[in-house]
Amino acid sequence: MGGVEAACIKLAMELNADLVILDDEEVRLNAQVLEIQYTSTAGILLWAGRLRRLDFPEALDELLATGYRLQPKEYKRLMSEWQAWKKSK
Repeated sequence: MGGVEAACIKLAMELNADLVILDDEEVRLNAQVLEIQYTSTAGILLWAGRLRRLDFPEALDELLATGYRLQPKEYKRLMSEWQAWKKSK
């Protein structure tokens, strides 16, 4: 874990943060061990989409176009969550 990631985890613990935005898988695993609640940038977009602040699929595709890395299985999971949410509304 790099210096920035370690600082993020340390700050989250010091502040007793409710939620931390983490995109690095190794850092998320460390947060999980430390019982720190986290989400990803893509998770924030999903949340904003549910609040109708943006079009989630479009925003996610735009994020990916910037070079943001997302595993295909994670992309499918996020899109499935989006579709399930859309059907429930």
